[in-house]
Amino acid sequence: ATLGEQHPGTAATYVSMGCIFLSTGEFDKAFQMCEKALQIQRAALGEQHPSIATTLGHMGSIFVSRGEYDKALEMHEKALQIGLATVGEQHRSTASDFNNMSNIFFNRGDYDKALRMSEKALNIQLAVLGEQHPETAITYCNMGSTYDSQGEHDKALQMYQKALSISLATKGEQHPDTAT
Repeated sequence: ATLGEQHPGTAATYVSMGCIFLSTGEFDKAFQMCEKALQIQRAALGEQHPSIATTLGHMGSIFVSRGEYDKALEMHEKALQIGLATVGEQHRSTASDFNNMSNIFFNRGDYDKALRMSEKALNIQLAVLGEQHPETAITYCNMGSTYDSQGEHDKALQMYQKALSISLATKGEQHPDTAT
């Protein structure tokens, strides 16, 4: 049996293909795949579904890769609103949405907003995932980069040390993420 063109599983495949195109720098193709997925998802699942939020997040990542931060922020804000309405604030995907928005603000040089978004992500991660989780380490690392860009080197070092400690505990010394 086949799923058919209008099945959410087909949409998920389009999203996966979009991720491949994004990783190879083929942004137009990546966006086309995500648009197809979004069309299928909206028809099959309605406007308010976590899968739609995920696809919008991928579309936001495409815009980030193209340097189109306003459009990226718009996609991630939509993803966040759907996530808040469907899975709630205390969910790892909501933390991810806040982190994605933080990265956009960082890239735009708006470090105060970047930190606010990172702090929201961190609070959720600490509550949902705990301190000793790789995603929490990434948020600490992002906060370290933001503090460093603001010239707050002591705070940056504190964040980097927390990230390193978590990475060593969860991934070990030889893991590529620990080295970065």
